Amino acid sequence: MWTPRASGEDSPERQRWDVECSRQYDEDKNGYTPGCHPEKCGRAVFDNFVTKDEVSQLRAIVDFGMTYASPSAAKGGPTIMDINSGFVRDPESVVNMYNPKGGKAPAKFTSQQYDLYRKVIERIRTTIVKEFGGDFLHLTAPTFITREVGSTSWEAKDMHDVYWHPHIDKNNTEHYDYSGLLYLADHEDEFQGGKFAFIDGVEDFQQQMPCIDMDLKARGAPHSCKEYAGAGYCKTKVNGGTIAETCPKACKLCDGKEVDSGAPQEGTQHSVEPMAGRLVVFTSGRENLHQVKKVTGGTRYVMSLWFTCNGEKQFNDFLDGKVHERFAASPKDEV
Repeated sequence: MWTPRASGEDSPERQRWDVECSRQYDEDKNGYTPGCHPEKCGRAVFDNFVTKDEVSQLRAIVDFGMTYASPSAAKGGPTIMDINSGFVRDPESVVNMYNPKGGKAPAKFTSQQYDLYRKVIERIRTTIVKEFGGDFLHLTAPTFITREVGSTSWEAKDMHDVYWHPHIDKNNTEHYDYSGLLYLADHEDEFQGGKFAFIDGVEDFQQQMPCIDMDLKARGAPHSCKEYAGAGYCKTKVNGGTIAETCPKACKLCDGKEVDSGAPQEGTQHSVEPMAGRLVVFTSGRENLHQVKKVTGGTRYVMSLWFTCNGEKQFNDFLDGKVHERFAASPKDEV
């Protein structure tokens, strides 16, 4: 397990762990730049990657953005804030802080705050290039900071609330090639639980689907999951998936026995203890199955970034305080 360094040490310290690459990178190279996709896979941890002052500035950005979340979000569960697009999503609502409803003023960040955010992203990108030897690497969407509040009284209401299940980044989004996590809070001092873990030795991993139906009516649908399932619409395709994928419990894709840890029964776990300023980078394929443990108390903050070898999936961060409905290569490409 990686644990925090002694306080007072200001220079970054690197630890590297090599793992054998999966064949996932060879399965589809359409749109990929030669020399970019990983030949040597692994994981690396950098302590003091950003300074204490930079951590404080990033926390100020996210704390302000989180004021656009629903009041109940601070009492438990995950909230995601994307400074690029303006979207803030919590277990109760989705709002765009650059175009909020209900008379609230649009969010305003300073040019210095945007510059810091942009510089940190680029610093992480160049670190991954240096660490894994890729000649070309592109930032890809989305980028966001997650706040996870631990509470014994909070219960997940949506499958997206269940952040603690093991997963593989490239399985979730095919064009992800490298992942980066920058922690902005200290384990134990600011939150309990919430460790990050790589899981090795799991063969033929099948991602577990949280057995929670989405509240469709709250999102504007005319019927609930139970009503759609009762009418036989589970196999109906919608938004690139099926009703069953949105309503796994009503459509009986799972047995309703939600496992709190979500951890596979087999495998060896290698934990990383989050600490403010610590960066974790790793190749995004099957060789790096991983998990965030459930936060049991306090508040955990992490900045999440992904990078791709696929130039068609490049995302130029806007960071202009305007609403962007989808991620695109440049503002003129938006719809």
